[in-house]
Amino acid sequence: TTTAPVLDSKTWDHFGVMTIGPGSARLNLTNNAIVNNKPGASIVISSTNVNPIAHAGGGSAHQLNNAGLIRRTSATTQTLLNTGTYTQSAGATLDVDTGTLNLAVPGTYAGTLNVDAGATLNLLSVTHAFDGGLSLTGAGSLVLASGTLSLGGPFTFGASNPLFSMTGGTLTSASAFTNNQAFNWSGGTITGAGLLTTNGAVSITTTAPVLDSKTWDHFGVMTIGP
Repeated sequence: TTTAPVLDSKTWDHFGVMTIGPGSARLNLTNNAIVNNKPGASIVISSTNVNPIAHAGGGSAHQLNNAGLIRRTSATTQTLLNTGTYTQSAGATLDVDTGTLNLAVPGTYAGTLNVDAGATLNLLSVTHAFDGGLSLTGAGSLVLASGTLSLGGPFTFGASNPLFSMTGGTLTSASAFTNNQAFNWSGGTITGAGLLTTNGAVSITTTAPVLDSKTWDHFGVMTIGP
């Protein structure tokens, strides 16, 4: 409930319900601390702190390992973890109810990423590895803004998935990537051996997008401009 708690060089196995909030509460991590959110457990982030789980000193090889549920209910733009790694296992869920959540540490993702209508999940700066079995749900937005998104199997975006867009970074996939939605591509590179297929409207609005050694089958309406 405050900004004071510090987990220092400790591994924490959490099995219950943890609430970070309200107000500007946060959990501070120092000296390579590890938080394991176990199966059936949940972490609810209602805090307005921009870094609700934050590096606060010493060794920075922190780990946030999610095998349960992490739900963000705050409308504040936040970064889930600012230093370390995030690992989400099969059966786990990261749920963005509202506002914007930034993922800015190297991460591997299985289970479910849910982004509700009106909410945004931003992928930033580093490598984000999506397991081939990852389920993407909700009517919000998933944005690759910087870093690398590596797809571990075939992915299809449709009406039941978040709206995917790229403003930067690199999307790489050795398997098929199919987008049946409207696709706004204003920056970044799409590469890898797998076939890229778009069936909806595509908007290319800057000079930045790059298609690198990739075959693109496009079946909708593409607008380059203005």
